[in-house]
Amino acid sequence: MGSWNVRTLYRAGALNQLDDALATLNMDLVALQEIRWLGNGVQNRRGSNRYDIFYSCHDRNGLRRPRLKSEIIGFEAINDRLCTLRMRGKFYNISLINVHAPTEDKEEEEKDLFYGRLAKTI
Repeated sequence: MGSWNVRTLYRAGALNQLDDALATLNMDLVALQEIRWLGNGVQNRRGSNRYDIFYSCHDRNGLRRPRLKSEIIGFEAINDRLCTLRMRGKFYNISLINVHAPTEDKEEEEKDLFYGRLAKTI
């Protein structure tokens, strides 16, 4: 397995570096944090390693390979720290929640708001 140093997707060339890293992995779903993009949406990546990036504000992403494309029911970008990905399963549907919790040094009010929104999402 190779060694990768993809620290942010905000700098030039970083997305190609991510493409190279993911091309060597055999995963169907990967969650990334703090990629530093603005807004939210879905970006389709094409080439030898085809995948989609679901992103929300600066922080939330789920990556999936094309074989899961028909299984994705929905994606919701809740805020810059939370998003959900809903997938169709064989027996049950699956809900994935991607979170980036505030660190201990953040204000109590910020942490309370985050955990309240997480509880509502769950």
